[in-house]
Amino acid sequence: MFVLVIVDIWMKRKKDKQIHRQKEIVHKKEKELANAELEKSRLKEKEFRQSILYKSKQLSTHALHMMQKNTMLHEMQTDMKTLSKKQASMINQILNVSTNKLIKAFAHIKTGMFLNYILKM
Repeated sequence: MFVLVIVDIWMKRKKDKQIHRQKEIVHKKEKELANAELEKSRLKEKEFRQSILYKSKQLSTHALHMMQKNTMLHEMQTDMKTLSKKQASMINQILNVSTNKLIKAFAHIKTGMFLNYILKM
């Protein structure tokens, strides 16, 4: 009977050691899994940061481009206003010259010098 008790204790210890090893293996696997998940989330965070940085640069470039376009459009608008004023001024000058010639022609008609005026033209 003493032998049976010793064998029983020995078997129990052997079984306890196996259970302990299995628990250690499970713990080790869980730790590896947790580390893998942590690394995965670090990589994902890095990817998100890079994506945000890239999109931020794109947005800055787009905003700068829009500002340059707006500046160019404003300059074009100013140039067009200036040209319109110059054109209006030129038209007024042409009309004034034409009007002055007509006034002189009619004045000569009144004075009887119309033929002389036409000959001078």
